[in-house]
Amino acid sequence: MQEQKQREKEQLQRALDALNHVETRAKVLMTCQECGMTTQELAELESVEEYRPVYSAFEWLVSPGRGLLPFLNSVPMRMIDRAGRPPKAYLLTEFGAQALRLLDPHANTRALELSDVDAWQHRFVQAQIYTLSRKMKWKANLEKVISFDQGKRNIRCDVLIQRPSARLHIEVEQELPRNNLWRAVEKFERWREYARSQKQQVEMLFVFNLTGDVAPSAIQNWGEALGRVEASGKLNCRISYIIVADLNEKDLSAAVEIAQPLKAIKVKEKETEVLPVSPAPVVVKKSIPWYVDRFYNGYMESVEALQKAKTAKEKLKTFLSLALYIHKVSYSRESDSTNFAVLPRASVWLLRHYLELPANLEMLAELKQALYWMQKRSGQMGMIMFRDNMTRIIWDVFLRHHGFSRGGSLDVMFYIPDFQDIRSDFWVKVSYSDYGYGLGIGDVYIRPYCEAASWMLTGLFSYSEELGLGQRPWKKIEKKFNPRKGGR
Repeated sequence: MQEQKQREKEQLQRALDALNHVETRAKVLMTCQECGMTTQELAELESVEEYRPVYSAFEWLVSPGRGLLPFLNSVPMRMIDRAGRPPKAYLLTEFGAQALRLLDPHANTRALELSDVDAWQHRFVQAQIYTLSRKMKWKANLEKVISFDQGKRNIRCDVLIQRPSARLHIEVEQELPRNNLWRAVEKFERWREYARSQKQQVEMLFVFNLTGDVAPSAIQNWGEALGRVEASGKLNCRISYIIVADLNEKDLSAAVEIAQPLKAIKVKEKETEVLPVSPAPVVVKKSIPWYVDRFYNGYMESVEALQKAKTAKEKLKTFLSLALYIHKVSYSRESDSTNFAVLPRASVWLLRHYLELPANLEMLAELKQALYWMQKRSGQMGMIMFRDNMTRIIWDVFLRHHGFSRGGSLDVMFYIPDFQDIRSDFWVKVSYSDYGYGLGIGDVYIRPYCEAASWMLTGLFSYSEELGLGQRPWKKIEKKFNPRKGGR
């Protein structure tokens, strides 16, 4: 292990020497600091170098040779708004990120771990906007987390630009199918909460990364989502939009000038209860109980963070964070559920809401089927088979849907009570070994996350009726009828 670390250290030192030997290489690599990627245009702008030296630096950073790992990966980005040869994006590698942090010890840049082409396109458009704002000498931040309500709540903005007159909040969006309309509704509701905390009107610009023929239907869906939200009151926002082709203007101010206002489309009362869907029904909240209302926006932020997670580390961390949030809603230190054993109705309501989200409907259907199957056969199997089947349901249905599987640092155990145990019910115990700081939390601080995940998984069958997963067994009286004998 020490020998390997020594080799890595030596290679990084060789990389640092090679970067400093040709100053342009270091300058070009440093242009990845904000976006995790760079382009020819951005590199020329930030390094103040001509086309040819920057191009040569890119060639070397992609294939440095002499036993050095690549600093950048070259990825052609097929632009939907233009024909011809696709422009190149240069994505920072893990080795490149380490070298960049050596060049600037204050940098906290990490390599991008984007899982698909859509994610690359999304970040590439963000980089385009960042480049245009830098040309205007405007300060820009990508994936900016903005705190409000005295730091109690946060909202994430794709690109936050500080113009001389006011802030501009930019959201980059791609297609919005009808069965994902709920996502747009939830986004506007979170922006409503943020806008309420601001003295001035919030300026928002949507950049639709879509072709001219596809954009109208997506824009209409966003307008309908806005209409649903504004049915209960106007947003303190000035919302406009452009399509990605409009970024080809000479500068960003020109693109902003031609932006069109996003008009809220009013929806008839009968249509507001259920959104038209395909292929699966979308569950939309009709009302939020008073005991959940103050937790709802924070819960949806946790859900969105989980849905946006790309890397394996991010997925596990955001999943555990969501479980912790749902659990703490009812089980804080001073809560009635903790002190007086009151039904944790807020946590149960949020867990049911999560299970019924459109993205989870397939899992929910299989979960219902599996628990019904177990209930019918539980009296016909021994304890070992019962425990094995319950463990399979937890791993192969619920956790597999979230991308997790057996054999790693995450342990999930289904416990059957013994005669001498304090607990006399079935329960699930979750543990995670943060050895080597896999999540960067540490074994001591990971415990609340594991306790929350244990409650969530145990709740699938201890609160099965409240979650809509099935009835309590004694409520369902089966009548056996023999038609030949004409009775029971």
